[in-house]
Amino acid sequence: MIRKIIRRLPIILSSMGLIFMSQLVMASSDSGTLTAGSRTVTCPHGVGAQVGFSNTALFGTYGSYSPTGLTGGSSVATLIDQIQVSCLNNHSFLVVSGFSSDPGSSWLTSVACNGVTNLQSGSVGYSFSGGNAEWVWNNHFGFTAGSNYSCTIVHN
Repeated sequence: MIRKIIRRLPIILSSMGLIFMSQLVMASSDSGTLTAGSRTVTCPHGVGAQVGFSNTALFGTYGSYSPTGLTGGSSVATLIDQIQVSCLNNHSFLVVSGFSSDPGSSWLTSVACNGVTNLQSGSVGYSFSGGNAEWVWNNHFGFTAGSNYSCTIVHN
């Protein structure tokens, strides 16, 4: 019995490798260049800032990201650091638009810019509304208005 298992082990392991390889092939990696813009946000207790790229009603329009298109037909709509001065929470946000239904939080694997990688598994929030999927993290990418950053988004 053990000899049969040992003889079949290379076939079993080879099959497992094909399964793992097929899962890796399914992930897409899209690169773009973010030119950081910024906007000041005023609230009852002071001001805050958002720095990066946004083309949404919720976060405003500033900065640029090129190309915005991602493999599969969705697009980068927002990639920002939100900086607390007195009224905002310190978070970074990625909003991807163009979904016909909720892709789920696990659609995203990671987003990396400026030497910082935010993993989907480390996000502190996910939401989906009106074709837009949004991920939120507690740490910043460190964007500075007027600077350019290479970014890579890995997703299903």
